[in-house]
Amino acid sequence: MADPGETLQGRIRVGAFLVVAELVQQMDVLIKTGKLRQWGVLNWPIDQIEEAWQVATITGLTPPCAAQLSYSLLNRFPVEGEQARSIFRANRLSVVA
Repeated sequence: MADPGETLQGRIRVGAFLVVAELVQQMDVLIKTGKLRQWGVLNWPIDQIEEAWQVATITGLTPPCAAQLSYSLLNRFPVEGEQARSIFRANRLSVVA
């Protein structure tokens, strides 16, 4: 049976099953062993994206390079909110639409 924290596509959900710091460490191992080139996040809250970036920066690990967030004409806040814009700009984090 598959791990409940992993989807069929191999994406890992952060939350009850895995903490952000552990995920950052695991992604760095995969990058250093050549299994990944970069990593990004999908529909994470902005606070977790910032936490991942801070953990990676402080520990010298590879930070996420992109974030794909829920975004539409009716719901622009996740990408265009002041906190998100400042984090993306300061950390040179790309937004995938």
